[in-house]
Amino acid sequence: VLLLGGFVTPDTLGPTHGNYLPQRVVLLGLVAILPWFRFARSSFAERVVSGVGIALLVAAMAIQTLTVWAYARESRAVASPFLSAARRIGHRPRVGTLLVDLKGAFRANPRLHADNLVGIEAECVVWANYETTHYYFPVQFRADVKRPEAGEFEAIALRDHPSDATDRALRWLRLLSEHHREIDVLLVWGTDPTLEAITSRWFDPAPLFEDGPLRALRHR
Repeated sequence: VLLLGGFVTPDTLGPTHGNYLPQRVVLLGLVAILPWFRFARSSFAERVVSGVGIALLVAAMAIQTLTVWAYARESRAVASPFLSAARRIGHRPRVGTLLVDLKGAFRANPRLHADNLVGIEAECVVWANYETTHYYFPVQFRADVKRPEAGEFEAIALRDHPSDATDRALRWLRLLSEHHREIDVLLVWGTDPTLEAITSRWFDPAPLFEDGPLRALRHR
């Protein structure tokens, strides 16, 4: 039932409840089906069925391991510039993030939330901490703190289709117009002339730090 449910369940129960629901349900199904396979069987048919089941589970484990290994390699390449930036931007700044290019090989994109590593490494405030938008995350921003919304950083990052260019620029302009004073350092991944023109109104275009596609810009 759980395995079948993974194919019919919606992708999410809403933005406040998280995503990847089918994958979670299928994983529960795999856990539930595991006790069906036993090594000790009496008849030849039972041993064949059990052997096939075990072989499939071993194959699934091998494929999953290779996939996770590939994902780890990509994640390390993405995370390294952010960790390097954390050591260069000073102690406890308030950090905003502009992600221009999110292209990657995996749906769970490490580029989207790698900036949270900066908060751990530099002991700073990361306004784009997406987990604070979910009620079940134990750490939240105080209600009396003036700040840009974490969900807006992510919404701007996800509007990377050419048809979204105008809306993306307007939302970025609105965010910086209202909250640039609360951002000491801006992390920018990738380039976009329109967004850079908006950013340069309040942030020095000469990078405080640069590593591959990542730049750290200081507020003027």
